Amino acid sequence: MVLAPSNYGTTLDGLTKLASLLGVSGEVNGTLSSACEACVEQEHGSTFLASLNAAPTVPGVRYTVIESVDDEVVTPYRNAFLPAAPNVSNITVQKQCVLDGSDHLEIAADPVALADMLNALDPSAHVNVPCLVVLPVTGPVGPVPNL
Repeated sequence: MVLAPSNYGTTLDGLTKLASLLGVSGEVNGTLSSACEACVEQEHGSTFLASLNAAPTVPGVRYTVIESVDDEVVTPYRNAFLPAAPNVSNITVQKQCVLDGSDHLEIAADPVALADMLNALDPSAHVNVPCLVVLPVTGPVGPVPNL
């Protein structure tokens, strides 16, 4: 079970494409990799991710990916999801509650994502998924039901 992973990389809201179009992606990646090599490895289309995703899942393991359409780090947000398979559950927070505006930072404390996480970890103890207004970064507006 994982929240908002960059399984298939990020475009950083199009910044990597812009750097490529401007012909400066090599300089940007060179500067960035000296400070944060893992950041460059998370770029959509990186050699690291291509190698990692050669076999993204294995039989016998259940995978649950929970993601928000408002993720500003993993862009496009669908890059979080694993390929469809019987042992894979890709969950979009807003398909369960359109009022939820959680983003990459907020998803770890988001009531919908937390209920999904509990249900993935123990399917026999089903938790009802709440629907309430959730703001990016700051979280739920109003009282949160006990999960």
